[in-house]
Amino acid sequence: MPSNTTHIIYYRTDPEADKLLINILSDYFASVLVVDAMRDICRQLISKEQKVFLITGPSVVKCLSAYYRSLDAVAEYPVCEHRVVAMVPRHEEAEAYQAFRSGIVDDYMVARPVYEMHRVILICEHLLASMGIAVKHKKGDMTFVREIGKVSEDVGRAVSRGLERRELLRSEFEQTMLDIDKALDGAVAKIRSHQPVDLDLVKLRETLSAIRSDEVRPELLKLQQKTMNLIGELLDSVNLPKAKNDDAADEANSAAFETPASDGDNRVDDENNAQETSHYTFNRLYSEDVDYEQILQQQKSTPSILLVEDDAISAQLTKKLLNHYKVKVDVAANGRVAFASLSNRHYSLVLMDVTLPDTNGIYIVDQVCTTDGPNKDTPIVMLSGRKDKITVQQAVERGAKGYIVKPLYKESLEKLFEKFGLNIVAK
Repeated sequence: MPSNTTHIIYYRTDPEADKLLINILSDYFASVLVVDAMRDICRQLISKEQKVFLITGPSVVKCLSAYYRSLDAVAEYPVCEHRVVAMVPRHEEAEAYQAFRSGIVDDYMVARPVYEMHRVILICEHLLASMGIAVKHKKGDMTFVREIGKVSEDVGRAVSRGLERRELLRSEFEQTMLDIDKALDGAVAKIRSHQPVDLDLVKLRETLSAIRSDEVRPELLKLQQKTMNLIGELLDSVNLPKAKNDDAADEANSAAFETPASDGDNRVDDENNAQETSHYTFNRLYSEDVDYEQILQQQKSTPSILLVEDDAISAQLTKKLLNHYKVKVDVAANGRVAFASLSNRHYSLVLMDVTLPDTNGIYIVDQVCTTDGPNKDTPIVMLSGRKDKITVQQAVERGAKGYIVKPLYKESLEKLFEKFGLNIVAK
């Protein structure tokens, strides 16, 4: 099997113990490369294809040693984008979890013995999708469906019809993705020829934001990138209608904020943005008439906001709004990055999405508010597309100070600044 045609690398240390997992992977994915030596890991690290490395060993330390020694051996070479998974014995699970929590590995699995046969497939699909990789699967064996039909003809027919229905839904969804892709390409062509663009940006954003399946994540990332490239040019020509917050947010939480009724306040003034001149601190420090200590103190005291948002389009729009204020903005696209940011630095305000790819935003709120970290007293406001009363109530009970239904508008944002006494002003 050519090594440059696979995105899954399995480092085998015990052929007999690893046999089951290798068979599972080889049966499901079209291409899996099994290697037995660290030099093969090195070769794969410096080849350009994105990969998931499954590193086995009798202990977590042995797994880490094989991967990190290989990484160190190719320090002088550019390495490919990749993820690493520790495949450990049952008695090493606690250590593997600590390695995962510390960011030393991207995931782990108890592989000796194997308790959940499908887990290795889920891990690989999730990590590959996070890199925007669409992998080929082998076609499933229909023997099981036929056996059901032998036992119960009615059930067999129902399963067959259900499978056909799922395939039809998949085809319809793929057509929707193609239609969006064509619409974006058409918008680009019109912009380049200075023609008016008729594109429902709100509908487009809602459609892309609603896609959560890892299976279509690679296609989604491509469409999101196309959309982000258009945002700057479209915001001046497309008037985004505002959506009112659901009454559930107001009933469940007095700290929640209504979306303002006026139109257009939240649009980004790209023209003013383009006219601004950037002044970099490292250039100002060379000016003889500048108080260096004052500049450094001003930087240190600048208010900061953490935006936790996994949807690239929503993050882009919210950050454009925040960039109109004298505030430092950090963006976390998943729970792991959000935890790390909240554990290591203080923020003036946190805007937290509810649905994240690796956890729930409400869980993060609970962790931050119940531990003695730098953001225990930082106001956290949920910024989500979900409107149900139960979600709002759960967020408030766990410590959230507000709940806003996306998108965030200028008036709502300034109400937040005022409510929490944040000295954040417009640029």
